[in-house]
Amino acid sequence: MFRRLQPYDLLALRPGLANEAQPLERCLNRAPGWGGTFASLAGTWLPLGRHRQAWVVAPRGRLAGLVSVRPRSGPLAWEIERLTAVEPEGVGSELLEHLVMAAAGAGADRIFLRLPVDSAWCEVAQRVGFASYMQEQLYLGSLPSWVVPPALPLRPRQALDDLGLFRLYCLVAPTTVRQFVGITLQEWQQSREPLPFRRGQEMVTEEDGTLTGWLRLTAWSQARDFAVMAHPHKGDLAGMARHALAGCPPRSSLSCLVPDYQEGLGRLLEEYGFVGTARYASLVRMVAVRSNHPCLLPAHA
Repeated sequence: MFRRLQPYDLLALRPGLANEAQPLERCLNRAPGWGGTFASLAGTWLPLGRHRQAWVVAPRGRLAGLVSVRPRSGPLAWEIERLTAVEPEGVGSELLEHLVMAAAGAGADRIFLRLPVDSAWCEVAQRVGFASYMQEQLYLGSLPSWVVPPALPLRPRQALDDLGLFRLYCLVAPTTVRQFVGITLQEWQQSREPLPFRRGQEMVTEEDGTLTGWLRLTAWSQARDFAVMAHPHKGDLAGMARHALAGCPPRSSLSCLVPDYQEGLGRLLEEYGFVGTARYASLVRMVAVRSNHPCLLPAHA
């Protein structure tokens, strides 16, 4: 039985039940953990906000699996933020298949899922149509004492920068990634990962009307997360990375999630003393959406 999550379902969840999904705030180790109390379970598993949704598989009334989703930057792109099942190989497949049908009924056209590369869910998800399109390396480090902020003409990102950022993304990301994240401006806008908990800021550099760099900084109490993207010919990747580091307080822990296609950024971070730790696989399920528009079909005798 596939149905909506109800508060009483949390009574059947065990504190040790693992959530395999790794949205951005989780893989950066910024998501709150859970304890053994009902309040902590509710805070971890119940979908918060009217745009979040959660379902369970409960054959014969017994809770066997749970999945919750949220939109990324638009309603057409969903992201799995919580995923668990007693038996991923069996119940997990059923859970994901039902989720795809729910997404199609709601008009979503793709579902994103990030997992540890060694998760058993990777194979389960691919069997139900998820495609693995990218891997990422998490780098952890601290502020090097020698870092001096470069004189970059950074300014806050504005809504009007979307087209320029999309063009920059098309230059940096390979086709094998863009075909799943977004080939068009609208698809890319819908699929972008929002700032974790709406914290932090985005900055850009511009030259002759062309965006040449992008920087995202997210501040926590004793930690900073950052992401960088630079034009392959006009951008200053090293300068953007140094600016991100120089803006961090001393003794703060730093993290950066680097896609495999940004090998240059990974090498820079290693030169700065960062260490590669966890690896993640990004998967997406393209959803066939029923069209309400009329169309012509060939006539048969």
